[in-house]
Amino acid sequence: VSTQSTWETEEKEMGPMWRLGLVCGLLPLLCHGLTARVDLNGGASGKDYSISSFNNVDETVIVSPNITISGFSGPILWASVQLLATPDGAAELLTADSATSITISYSSVRGELLIQGAGTMLDYQTILATTRYKDSAANRTLGRRFATFVVSDGTSNASAVSMITVEADLFALPCESHPCANGGVCADVLLSDEDGGSGSGAGNEYGYVCFCTSEWMGTNCTVLANSTTTVTTTITPPTTTFNPNATTAPTDITTSGPFDPNATTTYNPNATTAPTDITTSGPFDPNATTTYNP
Repeated sequence: VSTQSTWETEEKEMGPMWRLGLVCGLLPLLCHGLTARVDLNGGASGKDYSISSFNNVDETVIVSPNITISGFSGPILWASVQLLATPDGAAELLTADSATSITISYSSVRGELLIQGAGTMLDYQTILATTRYKDSAANRTLGRRFATFVVSDGTSNASAVSMITVEADLFALPCESHPCANGGVCADVLLSDEDGGSGSGAGNEYGYVCFCTSEWMGTNCTVLANSTTTVTTTITPPTTTFNPNATTAPTDITTSGPFDPNATTTYNPNATTAPTDITTSGPFDPNATTTYNP
């Protein structure tokens, strides 16, 4: 009874892994690959990793430089890194640097980076340490992405997850919003340097300048360079009022004979020019009638 009690106590303290170790010691083939492991964060606790992506320009390495692959008994045949969701579609991309004869390809349809070819654990560890994520969408969908890493030697698999948080760019430069239209080239301009030239962008103030093509001008290259403005001017002809008590002709009318205030002049409505004995300072109106007060 005492022996059984001691056995039960030790079993509870050591847990199920103690039983697994006993079985693997007796039947090693049954436990082939059970210790295979991918540790994305290296020396930190756990095996998963998390990182943030702040803009649509830079690629973000989504594993620790201290990533480790261990416990495989044979050569690694393939590895996969797959995004579980890509709300921005083909704008989201995974890349890695190749080594030796191992090939790398990416499927934007599946959101999967596939690494193939026989290699050592160190070979695959070196490649996976360069795994990068980028979302090039102009208006990125903010939130979390999960990239699942799987490494296989054909018999055993090991996996881990990298959590990528797509966040707003706190130090976005003006040109990242593409303000220059019609083929204009944008250049960021540092207006004030508050970080002492460290280049971090914190506290700095930026503006931008658009270099337009020859056909366009304006702040954002939205005004045609050869555009002209048509101005329409309406001219109102002058109105002449005669003084009924006048004894001499108005200064803007000249007659060939003496001025007769009792005279009545009738114009030919079909005339296109003024009578030869009358000169006016304004345009001739054939429909006008001038009556003098005798």
